[in-house]
Amino acid sequence: KLTVTIPDGESAHDTMLVLAVTEGNGAAPANVNHRVTLAPSTAAPVLAVQCTSGDKDKKVARPDLDAGQTFKLRCTINNSGNADARRVELEVSVAGGKPSRSAPVAVAMSGHFAFDVSVLVPRSLPIDAPVEIAITVRDRDSSRSARTSITGVVRKPKLCTPGQLTQAQY
Repeated sequence: KLTVTIPDGESAHDTMLVLAVTEGNGAAPANVNHRVTLAPSTAAPVLAVQCTSGDKDKKVARPDLDAGQTFKLRCTINNSGNADARRVELEVSVAGGKPSRSAPVAVAMSGHFAFDVSVLVPRSLPIDAPVEIAITVRDRDSSRSARTSITGVVRKPKLCTPGQLTQAQY
């Protein structure tokens, strides 16, 4: 029994396998040729994404957002499929605005990868307005993707708590 792996880039519908056997003592058996039909691979990554608040590292139901400020997220991509995801990008869009993309990363089969994301909340949003943060992960090689979203609410800017103003806040 012999297992043969066909390269991913093979585009032909069939291929010729040649078995070349050598023996000791000068014997030279003939090669064996056999044409084999290739079936498309069923191996594919299965992606999922989950985001938590970067500060609290817990799932956020409806976070309070400050207009004009950044909101930190930690997004974890899981690949539960039977193939590696080679070029996974994270795309984040706030309130339907222009999406920003991360550099591509590889996520191994049964593996995960975490992104730390700073999301800028547009300054023009009114107080108490709901804001959707759409997060999409996409593997460029397999065209597999997953999506999640977080809906936050723009809140009135907080005033400093007396005695707790730090140098950075000042």
